[in-house]
Amino acid sequence: MDISTIISVVVIGLSSFLLGAVSAAEAALERASDVRIQALAARGNRQARRIAGDVGQPGRFLGPLTAARVLAASVIVGLFAYLGAREYLGFLGTLGFALIGGIYVAFIQMTVGLVVARSPELAALQLSGIARVTSTVF
Repeated sequence: MDISTIISVVVIGLSSFLLGAVSAAEAALERASDVRIQALAARGNRQARRIAGDVGQPGRFLGPLTAARVLAASVIVGLFAYLGAREYLGFLGTLGFALIGGIYVAFIQMTVGLVVARSPELAALQLSGIARVTSTVF
């Protein structure tokens, strides 16, 4: 294995982690009840206070989270296509690996969406730091 392949695999792993985190935060904020989060903030929950003022206006967080999700997914699919082109030196290898990358991205997003859907308020609180950092970066 050469260094570019190793770097590609490492970047795919890091992008997968980022994709999972921002997808989970995005799904949690979309599904969370602002009334429950505001009630937790009124009781003194520090994480709820971080997002209580903004959960009723999720656009503040959802825009940056969506941008980060799309960027991470694009990096993953692009690197899968790159690895396919390097390994099989042809259009079909590139296309095949890009499709595998797309399926992989969809699998990550569906998995975290299903996990978050069970308890969106709790997930929104636990992932509030990711939402804040992403809104600052993007």
